[in-house]
Order: sequence, then C-alpha cells, then structure tokens
Amino acid sequence: MINFRFHLVSLVAVFLALALGVVMGSTVIDRAIVDRLSSQIESVKKRADAERADNRVLRDQVKGLETFIAQSQPQVTARRLNQVPVTVVAVRGVPAEDVKAATDILRSAGALVPGVLWIEDGFSSPDPGARTKLVQAMGDSGLATDDLRQVALEALGHRLAAGPRVTAVSTAADSGLDTLVALTDNGLLTFDPMGGGAVSLDSWPAQGARMLVIDGSQAHPPPASLTIPILRAAAAAGGRLALAEVFRPTATIKARGAVVRGVRDDAALSRVVSTVDDLDDSRGQVALTLAVQELGTGRAGHYGEGPGATSQLPTPEAAPPDGVPAAAG
Repeated sequence: MINFRFHLVSLVAVFLALALGVVMGSTVIDRAIVDRLSSQIESVKKRADAERADNRVLRDQVKGLETFIAQSQPQVTARRLNQVPVTVVAVRGVPAEDVKAATDILRSAGALVPGVLWIEDGFSSPDPGARTKLVQAMGDSGLATDDLRQVALEALGHRLAAGPRVTAVSTAADSGLDTLVALTDNGLLTFDPMGGGAVSLDSWPAQGARMLVIDGSQAHPPPASLTIPILRAAAAAGGRLALAEVFRPTATIKARGAVVRGVRDDAALSRVVSTVDDLDDSRGQVALTLAVQELGTGRAGHYGEGPGATSQLPTPEAAPPDGVPAAAG
C-alpha cells in the first residue's frame, strides 16, 4: 500500500535527482566553455608567436638593408661632387643631426660646403622685436610686417643665388651691407661652419654654387612658409636649386611631403627645383647627393616616397675620375 511516506520519499528523490542533474549539467557546460576558450587562447598565442617571429625577421632584414646602404654609400657617392660649391640653408627647428648628416655626405662626395646658413625664428616670429630686426636689416619701407618679411626672404634668395657681387639693400643706418650680412648682423640668420673654417659672408657663397634648402615638419614656422619665397627668388636669379624635407610626425603633420608639396605642385618651380622628401633616411641622403649632382646637367627631379615623387633616386651620372672636378654645370 502506497502511503504518504512513500510519496514524500519519492518527491525528495525527484528533487535530489533534479538538483544533481543541474549540477552535473552545469559542470559539463562550464568545462566545454573553458575548453573552447583555452583552445582559442592557444590559437591566438600561436599566431602572436608567429607574428613576433615574422617581425624579428623583418627587423633583421631592415637592419641588414640599412647596413648595406650605409656601407655602400661612400662607393655610390664618392667623387660625385668633386670641387662643386654647395650652399646649404636650413630652417631652425629642423633636427640639427639631419642637417649635419646632409652636410657630411655632401662633403664626403667632394662638395665644397663651408657650412650651413640657419634661418632663425625671428623671420616668422609675431613678436614686435622681430619686425624691429627686419627694419634694421632691410630699411624702414613702411611695409606691413608680413610684406616686409616677404621682401627680405626674396632678397635673401636672390642674394644667395646671384652671389656676393650683388648688393641688394643698405641697412637703416646706411652702412652699405648687403642683404646676407645685414640679416645676419641682426640675428635673423646664423652661419654655422659645421667644423669648417671661418667664412666671410660678404664673399660667400661662391659664384655659381648649387643651393640646397633643408626644411622639415618640425621646423618652427609652418612647412615651406619661409623656403618657398627664397626658392622662387633664387630660381628667378638662375640658381640651381634643391629642396630637401626632414620628416618627423607631429601633432599637426602626420604624413611625409608637406614641405616639398609647395614645389611639386607648382608647375614652374617643379621644373627647376629638385626635391627629396626623405632626407631623414639614409636612402634620402644618397638621393640628395645624386640630385645635387644632377643639377649640374640642368635637370630637376623629385625623389623619395611622398606624393609627387617620381622615383627613389635620380638616374646615376658617372662619377668623374680621381682629381677631376665635377662638371660645373
């Protein structure tokens, strides 16, 4: 006979069985999830390890290429610029080590580089004292500051391209100093011999010197705001010109090419001014040397990796024999 006690025991057994089933089922489910997650983690780890291995291989390859370029550079650029005078102008704020590297490679190619002419912050500063310096150097013409700055930059470009025989302006004190000397005396320019001997600015640069202007994303004024007016005036004076860009990412400049764009996008300038957009790289330093050599042939080209570049390097010209100066061009 089935009594109440039997029903009670049956109900308890059913609930115990249900509870046991829930516990066992949840354990199986948790284990399956854990196993699947562990499998996924292991898969991701294997992929990460493989990518790290690939990255190590790529780093080794890049290091090997950089070593090859560095070791082959003297053979590629040797004697390319024998006894060729080169005027180097740089905008303050461009890393000095990149400017020095450019100067060193030009000198190693045989170029005569007495030093670097730095364009100082006063040229672009809004400070009233900057205008005072411009007026003292250029004379008080009554022009607005921006217009006076433009006149000074154009006068500087003409003076550097035409050479020391041109006396562009007198100072406010009517001392008869030319543009280059006047701007330097007023702290708007600084000449750094970069380990070379003393230079008398009233007789520099040499007549017919090729001219290299170095600007960069980290220069203190906006890229090319100072260099393009200089290049326009120098081109009008018949200068053989190159513009090189040093690129470092900044808060406002994320991509290569901001400096050289002013030349590459200008139909007239792009025909007479060569550009190199990767002077911060050893490849760009080699390209720069060959580009300055190419200026002697009357050609201009655009080299590097940024927009508007036509190739990494110019078509190589033959280097002159030992002791023979490179073509004056």
